[in-house]
Amino acid sequence: MKHDRFYYPDFPKTCPETLPPHIYEAFGRYLEGVRTGSFLQAVLENDLREAVFRADVQSLLCLRDIVVFVHNCMPSACWGSRIAVSDWLAENGAEND
Repeated sequence: MKHDRFYYPDFPKTCPETLPPHIYEAFGRYLEGVRTGSFLQAVLENDLREAVFRADVQSLLCLRDIVVFVHNCMPSACWGSRIAVSDWLAENGAEND
């Protein structure tokens, strides 16, 4: 079932200071069923190697803060493995590539 990002109580209403605004917005869109880029997909899939390889400089510098945000603010059903990410997108309206 597709919901607005603010349906999830732990998702902050404004971007935390530790997170780049474009990352915050991408996570919000992801909660609404929109695919992320390859870096955030790797983060959500818990694939450190791919996340490091795909990160831009800013994202690499704040990778710890991004992971902490996912752990603390994103529903546990939407991250943690490739299957969890795939299932989340399928259940929340993302189109297949």
